[in-house]
Amino acid sequence: MGGSEQSRAAVAFAVREASLRDARLRAVWVRPRPLLAHEDTGTGLSERRRPLAESVAGWSEHHPDVPVLQDVLRGHPVEQLALAGRESLALVVGRTGRGGHTGMRLGSTLHGLLHHADCP
Repeated sequence: MGGSEQSRAAVAFAVREASLRDARLRAVWVRPRPLLAHEDTGTGLSERRRPLAESVAGWSEHHPDVPVLQDVLRGHPVEQLALAGRESLALVVGRTGRGGHTGMRLGSTLHGLLHHADCP
């Protein structure tokens, strides 16, 4: 989850769908593995937890029936999200707006999930 308009829309959609289905929401931010081992510190995870918490903040007021779990994972986004999808009803993915080429409809993560995720 990021601060982009697309990510905010993805969170809104996910919360509404979880409420309709009486499900919990697991918000996940995948942090790529660092190139150097000393970069893999708790500081890096803390830096990701804050924007993740901000992206889901306020929704409990509108949908108190939806428990929200937050996870920062390490690894390749497609691999980690596909693993998370194994125990999910669906994956909702927001675009960061980075990468890809102008005019691309799908980002690389979403494209990879279409081929590797076990859920819609």
